[in-house]
Amino acid sequence: MSFCMDNAAQYSAVLSSCLMRSLVVPDLETDMVIARLFLMSDVLFNSQSGAKGSARYRSQFEEPLPDVFEHLGRLWLARLQESDADGKLLARAEVAARGILSAWQGWDVFPSVFIGGLESLLLAAAPEPNSDPSLWTAENESDPTLRQKLARWCSEVEPAELRVAARRRGLSGPNLPVAICRLRFCHYERYWHRVSASCSTIADLVEDEVDSVDGESISDGDVGSDEEDSLRTASLEPFLQPVMGMVLSVRASSADIFESRRQTASHS
Repeated sequence: MSFCMDNAAQYSAVLSSCLMRSLVVPDLETDMVIARLFLMSDVLFNSQSGAKGSARYRSQFEEPLPDVFEHLGRLWLARLQESDADGKLLARAEVAARGILSAWQGWDVFPSVFIGGLESLLLAAAPEPNSDPSLWTAENESDPTLRQKLARWCSEVEPAELRVAARRRGLSGPNLPVAICRLRFCHYERYWHRVSASCSTIADLVEDEVDSVDGESISDGDVGSDEEDSLRTASLEPFLQPVMGMVLSVRASSADIFESRRQTASHS
């Protein structure tokens, strides 16, 4: 990462391209993908450091990121879902991915709507470019709200407007065919519809749980000691913080930070 900062003024375009291409190398191991995502994210954060030429990294990452994340979501995380028997490696990969996206939200390096599109491509496998469009269009959707959203992107929006909207939402670069833009919009709407439904379900469960204990008194035995509370807080602390949600120096390493927190959690 320091090399990228030190040489940003002259070689930021070349280094950006190398970083993006390093993420789509076939058959990368999960640890290697995570390490490269951390490196890219460190460079992105430190693009705000004021180092000469470093600010260019943001715009140079913005264009290829949708296709890179679509590739990772379809060929990396989707592959882990099929091959990771106990789910531990998949969980670790998803924690890292969500931590990076959360950090970007906090850093304001990209608009929230752009990061939302990247999340939909990374954390859920997008349709294959040559997949049958009829599988993703509104006619096959039973939910009326979602069907209305899909219909808009599939038929109502003009191609030129669709391209602009897809780039703004982090779903495509400048040269993606219109048909693929439509497929990705359908994927985007389905992903966030599922997330919204899931959040509503969790909120309902929490409300039911609160209602079930409402009015019950708490005995002294139900109250944990300060020491127990401290231990609980300490054991959860590595997971409550974003993977990279802290101020980094120009030469800091998010990979080291993440590994340190992972080891702390394993010993808790």
